[in-house]
Amino acid sequence: MPEAEFFRLPDALAALLREIEPLTVWAWHRDFIECGLGRPGAAEFIAGQVRRTGSWTLALYVGDLLEPAEPHMIRIRPAYTAAPK
Repeated sequence: MPEAEFFRLPDALAALLREIEPLTVWAWHRDFIECGLGRPGAAEFIAGQVRRTGSWTLALYVGDLLEPAEPHMIRIRPAYTAAPK
C-alpha cells in the first residue's frame, strides 16, 4: 500500500486490513495482524504508541512457506502539518 493519509486512525487500520487481505501471508502471521489491528482498543493502543514515540511500526512478512517471506514495514505516524504562522 502506498503512503496514505487518513483523518482517523480506525479508518487507516481498516484500510490496512483490506490491503493485507489479498496478500500471500503466512496464516499464523495473518491471524496475528488481524487480531492486533482489528481488535477492540487497537486504535487507542497504537495512538498511545505514536504519542510516546512519534510513530508505530509493524513488519508484515509476505510470502508462503515454500519461499522466503519478505518483510514489508508498515509505519503509522501523524501526518505532517505546517507550523502555524
